[in-house]
Amino acid sequence: MTKRLQQKETNFGSFLKEKRLKQEITLEQLSEGLCSVSELVRIEAGMRTAGRVLRNSLLYRLGISPDVYENFLFQEDYTHWQKKQQLLYVLSRNNLEKAAELLHKYREQYVSKAEKEIIRRLEQQFCLSMEAQILRNSSVPEEPNVQEKLKNIFREALELTVIIPLSNSTWAGSEIDSNGSSAARNLQGKIYSVQELNLLLETIRYGHPQDWETCFREILCLISESRFDTVSRAKIYPKTVYYLCREALAREIWGLTEKMEAIALCEKAVYCLRQAGRMYYLWEILVVLKRLIKDAAARQLARGAEQKAAELEKRISEYNVWIEVLEAVYEDFGVPKETKDFCWLYVEKEVYCINKVIRIRREMLGISRQQLCGNGVLCSEKTLKRLEKEGKKIQKGIAEELMKRLNLSAEYCQTELVTDDPEALDLMSTLRDKLRNWESEEADLLLEQLQKRISLEIPFNRQLWMRCHIINESHYQRTMRG
Repeated sequence: MTKRLQQKETNFGSFLKEKRLKQEITLEQLSEGLCSVSELVRIEAGMRTAGRVLRNSLLYRLGISPDVYENFLFQEDYTHWQKKQQLLYVLSRNNLEKAAELLHKYREQYVSKAEKEIIRRLEQQFCLSMEAQILRNSSVPEEPNVQEKLKNIFREALELTVIIPLSNSTWAGSEIDSNGSSAARNLQGKIYSVQELNLLLETIRYGHPQDWETCFREILCLISESRFDTVSRAKIYPKTVYYLCREALAREIWGLTEKMEAIALCEKAVYCLRQAGRMYYLWEILVVLKRLIKDAAARQLARGAEQKAAELEKRISEYNVWIEVLEAVYEDFGVPKETKDFCWLYVEKEVYCINKVIRIRREMLGISRQQLCGNGVLCSEKTLKRLEKEGKKIQKGIAEELMKRLNLSAEYCQTELVTDDPEALDLMSTLRDKLRNWESEEADLLLEQLQKRISLEIPFNRQLWMRCHIINESHYQRTMRG
């Protein structure tokens, strides 16, 4: 990898600025509700370090999910990440008493003792989401008093970072604000993350504004913007589709036309999940799809369109198989089939502790501390020992250089393709499908096209391309022998 490419991939400030400029997002738009413009300028210039919480919030604003990048954290930040993941895990298993205990401790440490106001607000936003999750799982969400509490919790969480003029009546379900616009329309022209759109989605769900359907559809339009990567979109698009369909079906307000449109939305949600390799709300979407198609088939049959009804019935059988397979897999692994209306958007992956990574990698390569330190030129052996054994934090520049010497990314590195070319990402998605289906000739063509669109000087790209090529060759050879 060239020095320029390496810096581009490992320096967060440069990475952030490049993504922001490419999407034609202003400093004011990105920083609104998160930090000052001057602070963002310093972060992009590398003059200020963004803490992990703020860093993730800025990335989500750009439509980038941290899930698709490797995050290397010092021990303190890594411990913080572990505590958040533990809370999310306990909640996903519906252990509410333990979740309440962990949430209280988390608030004490990361909200009450936060040194910066923005970090306090971001941590409080997370904690309010967890509070809502506990309330929803421990009560009957359909009860009016519970719905009112949930609406207020979500609205409070949303307004910690989202600066939009909202009247109380917008959320009360009685009338729309004086301009006749909905909550979702007030987001237009602004840049918000999927986490913030998720909070808006929940607020609308429990606030019951008169134009709830328009609000849900406008959120879908916002999520469909090209700035969101496939994982970010998969985290929120299926959930929004599910909320929209669930509400409409409960109210029994859709006719055949609306149900056919909803079927298309559900199938787009399934495709969105397939692209990202995720399963958020997949079971729920399939169940809704089955009901929508069954209703649509009955209406087609009533209109005398027997062939159309038969085609729809065939699709019901296909989705039945999907549902059965999913339920069997979930049962085998002992996890709930439902996504459980998660109030936060799932656990974060690809997070590693710098201290452990350096020690394990050094020992794996058989390099002594003296050799890695360059005989004391880079740092002392004592400093390296404190990093490895005691989890101490060292200067960022020294940590980056140590990792480079171990041939590791120094801060931030994409786990798959390193490219800004959306067509290359689409090619990669299609290539995965072809490899899964053993369509070797089509995969060959895609590999050729992909090779022309990405830089194979970047090791991650080269390794991924070679791995796909080897898999395809293996499939081809097996097909020939068969």
